[in-house]
Amino acid sequence: MSEYQYYEFLATDRHLTSEEMSDLRSISSRAQITPVSFSNYYNFGNFKGDPDDLMQHYFDAHVYTANWMTAIFKLRLPNEVMSEEADSFLAEAEGDVLDFKTTKTHTVITWSLHDSKNYSRFEIEDGEGWMARLAPIRDELLRGDLKDLSNNFPKAWEQIQHTLNRGSGLAYDEACQALLDLSEAYALVDRSKSFELKLEEFMTAHQRRKAFVERLRRAKLWRKE
Repeated sequence: MSEYQYYEFLATDRHLTSEEMSDLRSISSRAQITPVSFSNYYNFGNFKGDPDDLMQHYFDAHVYTANWMTAIFKLRLPNEVMSEEADSFLAEAEGDVLDFKTTKTHTVITWSLHDSKNYSRFEIEDGEGWMARLAPIRDELLRGDLKDLSNNFPKAWEQIQHTLNRGSGLAYDEACQALLDLSEAYALVDRSKSFELKLEEFMTAHQRRKAFVERLRRAKLWRKE
């Protein structure tokens, strides 16, 4: 399997100057550079820049993917929007998956996923399109919705319950996939154990759905008899 790495950076609060774009061009002659973005992929060799340095000086969001099962997402937020509640939440969630660094003006939040079990997903993903899906999270955080990283979890459980109530094979397939996605979401904020406990509680009402339980076993989400 050939090597593949994808880098993308996005500036949302301001446009890059001509001088800044020239500085970025010195890092890569092949990259696509606009007044608000920088993107490039590598089949051999490595990125000559430092993503943390670029985030500190130029950009507000960064996506990195590699086909050896690694994905990284960074967001830069002004310190004035970081409340004490937000700092407390991030401190509790900090770990191998979530990290944050603070400068005099900004806080950079980093989500990292390494050695994912979902290998086939990394094998076919080329990285393009992830920025469009993830960048809106920054707008939510700027509105003060930092807790939105986990506040949508109850709604997700309710939707899965609603799906299961349909009682069909298709509904079981949809619910199983939704639980896989939800498991990844919990992992992003370093709360995999919370997902396991919530799933165990959730399944007390669904043990008799043998076809659904079997789907969860095949997806390696459920191991109890």
